[in-house]
Amino acid sequence: MKLTFTSRFLGFTPYSQAEELQLKTASEVRTTGRGTVLGVEHPAVITLGVRGRRELDVVTSSEEQSEIEIVSCRRGGQATLHSPGQLVIYPLLPVRQWGMGSRELIELLERVTSDLLATEGVVVKKFGDEPGLYSERGKLVFFGLRIDRGVSSHGLAINVANDLQLFRHIRSCGVARQNLDSLLFQGVTKSSETLFASWCTHLAEALRERSQLRPEVDRSSVSL
Repeated sequence: MKLTFTSRFLGFTPYSQAEELQLKTASEVRTTGRGTVLGVEHPAVITLGVRGRRELDVVTSSEEQSEIEIVSCRRGGQATLHSPGQLVIYPLLPVRQWGMGSRELIELLERVTSDLLATEGVVVKKFGDEPGLYSERGKLVFFGLRIDRGVSSHGLAINVANDLQLFRHIRSCGVARQNLDSLLFQGVTKSSETLFASWCTHLAEALRERSQLRPEVDRSSVSL
């Protein structure tokens, strides 16, 4: 089977708008069997996954909370935070049609992300059973996925040049005051768009190896 996908970098996009686009795109992916990967940056927003609880996972005052949107979503996990300078990647892939289970999907995304960071000279690893990837300084990559009717959605976030102080508003993935890192602190100054394009190249290579066929990757930039 030929595992193909298109990729689009949407730039600065409100979270609700990206969520609507994911729903629409997932329907198309089910029909065509061809994946779509979206790359975005969001305005400051706290998202609560299916295990997230506002009273437990949002830890700042009401006055501070009013400055940041708080939304519940259907991805796995608890609380995370997106803000300008963080690259958020939404892989909408027909995993059922591709014969890929949830564990294999997570391992694929972890590998692709680790390979991308390695090309930038940043070594990451997992930390026990905790979701995410960590450098020697702290957590750098966050994962939160959903598979609905055979198609994956939501995905991962990479701290590129975002304000890490904003994470004080949450218990990130259930952990308060977690050590964090960003690519900027690691000396990487590439834009989110450039890193997204590279991430998609690594994904195409991983899928090629899996299928023994070269995926066709179409890239285009769109704005909403």
